[in-house]
Amino acid sequence: MRRYLTTVAAGLLAAATATGATAVVPAATDRGFMIVAGDTIWLTDPVLVLGTRVPAALPVGEREVAVLDAAQAALLPVRAPAELLASAPGVATGQRQLYGTQADLSIRGSTFEQVRVLLGGMDVGDPQTGHHALDLPLSLADLARLEVLSGQGSVLAGAGAFGGVVNAVPRLPAAGRGGAAAVTVGGDETRGARLRFDSGRGAGLGLDAAGWLSGDWFRTDGDRPGTDAENLTVAGRGTATAHGAEFDLLAGYARRDFGALDFYAPYPSQERTETVFAGLMMRRPLSDRAVIEQRLYGRRHEDRFVLFRDDPARYTNDHLNRRAASETRLSCDLGAGWTAAAGLDGGYEDLDSRGVRAGVATAALGRHDRRHAAAALEMAWRRGVWRATAGVRRDAWSQQDPATTRTAALRWQVDPAVALRASAGSVLRLPTFTELYYEDPANRGDPLLEPEHGWAWDLGATVASGPWTLDWSVFERHEEDLIDWVRPANAPTGPWLARNVAKGRVRGWTQSYGLTTPRGDALALHHTIFEAERSLPAGDVAKYATLIPRHLLAASATVVIDRGLTLAAQTRHRSGANLAGHVVVDLRASLARGAWALSADLFNVFDREYAEIPGVPLPGRQAAATCARAF
Repeated sequence: MRRYLTTVAAGLLAAATATGATAVVPAATDRGFMIVAGDTIWLTDPVLVLGTRVPAALPVGEREVAVLDAAQAALLPVRAPAELLASAPGVATGQRQLYGTQADLSIRGSTFEQVRVLLGGMDVGDPQTGHHALDLPLSLADLARLEVLSGQGSVLAGAGAFGGVVNAVPRLPAAGRGGAAAVTVGGDETRGARLRFDSGRGAGLGLDAAGWLSGDWFRTDGDRPGTDAENLTVAGRGTATAHGAEFDLLAGYARRDFGALDFYAPYPSQERTETVFAGLMMRRPLSDRAVIEQRLYGRRHEDRFVLFRDDPARYTNDHLNRRAASETRLSCDLGAGWTAAAGLDGGYEDLDSRGVRAGVATAALGRHDRRHAAAALEMAWRRGVWRATAGVRRDAWSQQDPATTRTAALRWQVDPAVALRASAGSVLRLPTFTELYYEDPANRGDPLLEPEHGWAWDLGATVASGPWTLDWSVFERHEEDLIDWVRPANAPTGPWLARNVAKGRVRGWTQSYGLTTPRGDALALHHTIFEAERSLPAGDVAKYATLIPRHLLAASATVVIDRGLTLAAQTRHRSGANLAGHVVVDLRASLARGAWALSADLFNVFDREYAEIPGVPLPGRQAAATCARAF
């Protein structure tokens, strides 16, 4: 049996994980697989998969997948999952506040509502608003990797995956007992601490179990009044094997309290979010050709938004949403190169939103709930240099008409170094509770909104030669009944209104280049060019749909110096739409000596004035240092 990281060819995995380049995998020839801790492990030639969900044991080498390894990310100047995601091809994280406090995630020119986020394959999306999609209940140090599937993903992850899917994979418990502690200090009164314990693995009474527990705290006063932030995460994971079955329990808590100056409207606001998540997974082989997997999980998210920080009684919203879900997967090797995966899902989500207006209690968004059920089937075929997948999913909701989405993908391994791929599929997204029911002096929802729908296709090529990995892809997405916040031509100074703003099309081209040397030096460059069309009524202005950039570029370099010293640089560039073009460069120097590790960061080296969301400027040059010790 092989674990995930050893099934991927060593040189290719290093390029993909160290640089964020799209992973390229050769075709497999033999049959057989197993599932370990949520990952699909093929007992065959190297194959890379996206963390399991609907196709619980199906490879997705036919699709563009970037793997961002958190262990390698520790060498880069990033501090949170949102900042690491910005280094993936075609991914933009529109940050309103740094350090992972809040960011709007976009893949392939999608809006922040059109991306699905999973945690170990379980849906942690927020039914209230996509602004909270990255409110993960764990820190970057708790992750093994981030997997980014670019393009349509509604069959894989359900409604909402227009632009792509992000799967945050928590790290496995360590084999032995131990842990680590770290402290951070920096400019703007930045300080933080991190602590982690691993129980080690022990066997007895037929039970083989291990676990970890971690805590991460961070605070900054911000670069100006109203931009302070304090973040806390506490998370744990336990795994056990007994009587031929695997059990996996993951739980986490996150609290983020931050100044929200000009976040959604020109007011000195404040926001506080709390996220609680727990998920239990069980996997058991039914035979040497079939595996069943059951998941039960729930998420609770609170969002307190104060429009005028110094006068909460004037306008405050308290939103509470809850989600509970059950998922069952059956994966079967049918022989002759065929594999099938079937899934049944059921879930419930609700919202209880109350507020205060001029000292008077009000219902705010009110109380609402939705029930959901889905069935999915995906088939995979592999023979020689050819690989193909096709899938279909049927979703039904308590307050929307049922809908069907489909997907298909094909891969041709032209030779050991060159592969071509193609995929196409339909997409679907339900309105969030905010889009349906929100109302404040600057924004007003619409309970009559219709779901978004559309379809997308892409073509790609990968070349892997020695230490080099090169990947190119072209894509196009057609969208109907797009939802955005619009100011009509007849009310240019009135509130933003949630509307189905008719049709849209996004097309683009991504080129990625990665290099990894045997000693660990790495280079990566990703560049995406977008062309977007929106058929807004004449004179209307949309808030988010026009934020699609013309150019999106991310580059990084890691150089291993002798005696445990590593230097790393990362740069991001975004231009076009109604954002002023900017180039931001961050640096990190890391030094490891036995159990001790030191790092020094310099962010926004050239002290650029820039914003990733119009009207919300981000800090200038900052410095920070971290000291860590393993025990």
